[in-house]
Amino acid sequence: MKRLFLERKLRIAGRQSSEQGNVKFRRSLYFVKDLKAGDIITPEAIRSVRPGFGAAPKYLEEIVGRRVTLDVGANTPVRRSNIG
Repeated sequence: MKRLFLERKLRIAGRQSSEQGNVKFRRSLYFVKDLKAGDIITPEAIRSVRPGFGAAPKYLEEIVGRRVTLDVGANTPVRRSNIG
């Protein structure tokens, strides 16, 4: 009973327990150029790399053309908190 509850809780959180260790091997979006707050994100400014600590690559088209809300440096993961 406890195991079933835990499995449901982990699925609701987004990943099953078997997937937790694999997150670092997934690709994610990172800034590859320094950008100032208000700059527009271009395809040249972000790249899909490993480890997977940023936004998923499936959001690339959604992110390009938006503005950064604060200064970001190269090699910074793309997160919702730093794009507007």
